[in-house]
Amino acid sequence: MSAGRRRMAAISDINVTPIVDVMLMLLVIFILTAPVIRYGLDINLPKGNLDQQKTRQAVIVSLRRDGQVFIQDKKVDLEQVPKVLMTELAQMPASKVMIAADKRCSYEGVMELLGSVRSAGVEDVYLMTEPAKVLPKTR
Repeated sequence: MSAGRRRMAAISDINVTPIVDVMLMLLVIFILTAPVIRYGLDINLPKGNLDQQKTRQAVIVSLRRDGQVFIQDKKVDLEQVPKVLMTELAQMPASKVMIAADKRCSYEGVMELLGSVRSAGVEDVYLMTEPAKVLPKTR
């Protein structure tokens, strides 16, 4: 008699296996992505957003890490920059002047080059950068 009228007992245990599976997967994802995320003030200049069409209509003045200056892939001395730049701008009058300095160049070297470009009569000078990666905000 008692076997036929047995009452179903309520299961009071919670099945935590799915929760543990999800948590372990999240842990694996965090471990794999942690080296990619940058924290603090890890500044790695230059980076920025610049339209690629603007670089096609520009005279590019490049500064290498060792201090060598190039205008449109032609090596020039720093003292010759104004003269050569005026010649280039005469050939392409509507163009902009962009400085592409190696990110390891000294600030002083970039400022000397900027002064030399300005002495050619150029009012607006742009600094070329690599496209920036959008990183999540960190606290």
